[in-house]
Amino acid sequence: MFKCGNVTVCGNWPGDEVPPTEAETLSGLQGNLLGNQPTTKSGMKTLVISLEALIYNTLQPLDDADFIINVEVDEIVYQVHVKKRPGIEEFLQAVAENYEVIIWTSRAQYVNSCIDQIDTNSVVTARLFREHCKREGTNVIKDISLIGRSVKKTILVDDDPANFMNMPKNSIPLKPWKGNSEDDALLGEVLPTLKELVTEKDVRRMLDANVHHDC
Repeated sequence: MFKCGNVTVCGNWPGDEVPPTEAETLSGLQGNLLGNQPTTKSGMKTLVISLEALIYNTLQPLDDADFIINVEVDEIVYQVHVKKRPGIEEFLQAVAENYEVIIWTSRAQYVNSCIDQIDTNSVVTARLFREHCKREGTNVIKDISLIGRSVKKTILVDDDPANFMNMPKNSIPLKPWKGNSEDDALLGEVLPTLKELVTEKDVRRMLDANVHHDC
């Protein structure tokens, strides 16, 4: 069992693979997870970004880790070394000018402070967690059709096909990231696409993860 307290977990840990409860599975099925759009973002498109695509974490020491988290599991304390995907702060700052930005993770709310480390400029307007996901077979799915936003104006950026293949025309696939400091996917690939979509009335006219998915 995890002892959360002030400890934050970012990664796959013993017990983290436990299947969601029925309450977790059903909690997102009301179809309006985000409530009303903030007045400061009124009329903007909604960009949902997977936390798992934005970090790399390992128990092995990393000289270039961006931060280290102490995690207690079964009375044993582990040091988790975490790297942020290159360009993440600049990317979030840029997209927040034209999008309502949401970070969604399939883990529970103990990763909140991990998101704090990524959202250093406080531009993310909402955070969704495991309890907002739904279960499809053995997968815990981030289903953007349930967040309460128009599908014409909603985009998911994710590195897990299980999340985006149900709505490929609303999704931009990211290649999984393993800590390579030369990675330029956010600024070099995703950001240019999002800039093109700002004035598009229906994002589904331009996106199709089935075509671009090569993860």
